[in-house]
Amino acid sequence: MYIRFLDGTSLRFRAHEFNVNVGQLPTEEKPKRFYYKDADGRETPIYLRLDHVAAIVVTPAGSNTRSITRKAERMPPVQELMSSNVTTIESSASVVEAAKTMIDEGRGPLPVMDGNRPVAMVTDRDLIAYVVAQGLDPNQVTLEDVQMSPLITIDSDQDAEEARRLMDEHGLNRLVVVDDGELAGIVSEADLHSDEGPAA
Repeated sequence: MYIRFLDGTSLRFRAHEFNVNVGQLPTEEKPKRFYYKDADGRETPIYLRLDHVAAIVVTPAGSNTRSITRKAERMPPVQELMSSNVTTIESSASVVEAAKTMIDEGRGPLPVMDGNRPVAMVTDRDLIAYVVAQGLDPNQVTLEDVQMSPLITIDSDQDAEEARRLMDEHGLNRLVVVDDGELAGIVSEADLHSDEGPAA
């Protein structure tokens, strides 16, 4: 759950449920108590003055992010925050080529491509764990042979809060952005933070 205030400050809770429904936000200016459930199922109260709130974004358990707004404000789409300057590598490339690309380009994880379609994200840890630890010849091993985590992607028209949710859920600091299955860019945790005011 993400709350943004009119003064630019924000609060974020790792909430699995939040018992406010669309149309139920009060209009009075006195503090109003709400509850959210944390990962252990404990209900924790928070007090809000809704005249100070710009937006409340809720991520209920097992569903997509939805926004409840009091003032006119939208969460920016990923397209406005992502970088379209992406260094990629083909799945047929060798491990040596992948490592050299990371060093030459000064990039971390690289999207692994099959034509225009991203199929995985390779990290330096993947290369070390699969090749070096097993004593394989990195010139002979291609990225198709390397065991990599399933690729987590997001569409460019989804909002920043959904990107945050996916990063938190999968323990990532960046996501591959796709449109119609093709690579559109990468959005990082730093990109998402650049849209926020100072944390409350």
